Amino acid sequence: MKKIALLSIFAGLFFTACVEGDYGIKPVGPQTNGQEDAVTFPTGLTAAAVSPIDLAAVEADSVAIAAYTPAEVAFGTIDNFRIVVDDTYVFNVAADMKVPVEDLQNMVVEAFNKRPTARTFAAVLEADVMVEGQASYVVSPSFDVVLTPKAPFISSGYYLIGNMNDWNTDNALNFPFKHSGKDVYEDPVFTITFTAGADCYWKIIPQSNYDAGNAWNEGTTGVVGVAVDGDSATEGTLVTEKPQAGKIPAAGTYMMTINMMDYSYSIKALAAEYYLVGDAPFAWNVNNKTNLMYAESATVQSYTGQFNGNLKFINGNDMGSDNWNACYGTPTDGDTSVSGSLQQNAGAIHSPEAGYFTFKVDLDAMTYTWTKLENQTPQEYTTIGLVGAFNGWNQAEDANQMTQITPHNWFKTMTLAEGELKFNANKEWTISWGGETDINVGDNNYGVTTTANGKNIFVPAGTYDIFFNDITGRFVFVSK
Repeated sequence: MKKIALLSIFAGLFFTACVEGDYGIKPVGPQTNGQEDAVTFPTGLTAAAVSPIDLAAVEADSVAIAAYTPAEVAFGTIDNFRIVVDDTYVFNVAADMKVPVEDLQNMVVEAFNKRPTARTFAAVLEADVMVEGQASYVVSPSFDVVLTPKAPFISSGYYLIGNMNDWNTDNALNFPFKHSGKDVYEDPVFTITFTAGADCYWKIIPQSNYDAGNAWNEGTTGVVGVAVDGDSATEGTLVTEKPQAGKIPAAGTYMMTINMMDYSYSIKALAAEYYLVGDAPFAWNVNNKTNLMYAESATVQSYTGQFNGNLKFINGNDMGSDNWNACYGTPTDGDTSVSGSLQQNAGAIHSPEAGYFTFKVDLDAMTYTWTKLENQTPQEYTTIGLVGAFNGWNQAEDANQMTQITPHNWFKTMTLAEGELKFNANKEWTISWGGETDINVGDNNYGVTTTANGKNIFVPAGTYDIFFNDITGRFVFVSK
């Protein structure tokens, strides 16, 4: 058995060791397949820029932002097109390269703003390729996409012209609309407060007209007005094509607001009364009519007293509901500056510090200022009352004493017979306040008193909310 095994091993070694030439025997090599042809992918896409696009002029819902030349792919497909703009915005598109106009508008506004100026973006076209079961990715060379956002013309400023300034273009410069100072395409709202006589006609001149030296220029960038001459609507649409004059029928103080993004306007009659709301000693009650500001003119209001915190104020015509958007504040919430700009539906104004101040607002200039009262003493009067013909000039009558709402500011609602009256302190004649001049509350509901031999104040019969400040001597009678 051992001999047979050795012979078998020897035979195996013999045949394995044979090479070509040795008895014509050649070993068999490993099995192989023939080489396959390589799969050919397109090396790129062909996409070119199209003409600049004004989105305001596009009537369809979508628009092509590139010109695509189809690529030939043997035995395969090319699809899933994507236009990538500024390496940020990705739009999935079909072979027509169309993108929704709304998406393009949002992109250009986000990247720049709403100003209707041509904006240039860098873009590439991407796609997926599938050839014989193998996937690849291709991209085009960069091309430009030029877009102008949809927006109307908005000038940098506007001026009110009409009967209030005798239709004089030079005088109209004294009636500028107020603005936040932001880009007008980010904040297109302008406001003006003004006093109008009866049947007051008006139009609006843009700053661009003055810049061009032609105040009365008309056209898409020119004077704006209403479509029908004498239109007395309190809100509506402004037009630039043959603009006519609007009309305010009744005399009074008004606020006009224009939104030049949609060319709309509104006109609101303002009461002479404005009320403070805020931190103590006030209250955050937008319907509270006890913290009255004192009118110094039709558009200037002030309040003198103790302050320590945030506040806002609101016109009396806007009260009666929780209308917080109508409150006036300042753009920077909690601003402690000694002066600043006013804005409706804005942040709170904060007193510069705790103490006695006069807080004054100018609704024509839309500004506010704080003036500190130096060496102001605490409240020195225990009572302030009204005394006059209505009660036989009885200076000590309890029923006529006012309520101190905040330090130095007093309030009372009373029904009075026609006649004259004064204010007095501590139920005595030692300190009393009468008019600096002859004052008829029927002609003007506000005035200033003096403690030195002041004149009697005439009041028509009626029911009034009565306000008095014992530092400034200012008073107001608001008919109820």
